[in-house]
Amino acid sequence: MARELTWKEIIHDYITNFFRPKAPISAAMYQSHKTLLGIPCALIMIAWLIFNLTHDIYTDSFDQLPLDKQRHLEALDSFRSNLFFLSLIGPFLVLTLSSELRMFAQRRKSAWPYLTVLLIWLFGSLLYFYVNYSRDLQSQSILSFVGMWGLIFMSNAQYVQQRLKRSKSKRTQ
Repeated sequence: MARELTWKEIIHDYITNFFRPKAPISAAMYQSHKTLLGIPCALIMIAWLIFNLTHDIYTDSFDQLPLDKQRHLEALDSFRSNLFFLSLIGPFLVLTLSSELRMFAQRRKSAWPYLTVLLIWLFGSLLYFYVNYSRDLQSQSILSFVGMWGLIFMSNAQYVQQRLKRSKSKRTQ
């Protein structure tokens, strides 16, 4: 029977192997790293929602402004909101990069597609948001979400889930 990992072991493994992308990692440790970083990510998403719901530039005096000033303020609000989202989710994906690279190395798979999509998503989103802001357009967050979902589907999470289910079913038989 496999023993349970402690939080101290998980944090120690994460810190000591952060800059060692070829270090061995087990499926349970990979899943624990995701949980360790997923808790702050959930809190960050809640903070992003609160920021979007409370950060309101549309007061009564907003309607009295000239139309071009209104468009500029709407574009600025959209840019700030999307930049806030990227500044919170981007570091999370960078912090999980070490565990992802270790699992790709463990599986003997190339991590280049994942790294390429990560860089294109991060810099492409920044460029997209900036260009829309410079042209006084409201940028849509859905494009950034699609890139993030692509990264989630390219990660090793599904492989680890299947592997853990298989090992659990073998233990019960």
